[in-house]
Amino acid sequence: MEDTQAGKDLIEMGSLRTLHEIIVDLLMVKLGRTDKTWQEELSAIKDLAILKTLYHTILQAKTRKQVQAAFDAILGNGHKTK
Repeated sequence: MEDTQAGKDLIEMGSLRTLHEIIVDLLMVKLGRTDKTWQEELSAIKDLAILKTLYHTILQAKTRKQVQAAFDAILGNGHKTK
């Protein structure tokens, strides 16, 4: 199945969904909750490399502000954190 483009697409879609779920779980463990905005932004990311970068950045974050800065940097939101 991984030899066909359709198979590769299905595998990537499954990987994206799994990584989205892992990141939401990570946010819940680190912060006790996740913002709806973060979930919406996360679901819009369709690039595995970007998701992996976001995961590693969130993993190292210590505060909500650092997590928000990670989303802003990854997504190019241009928000300034205080």
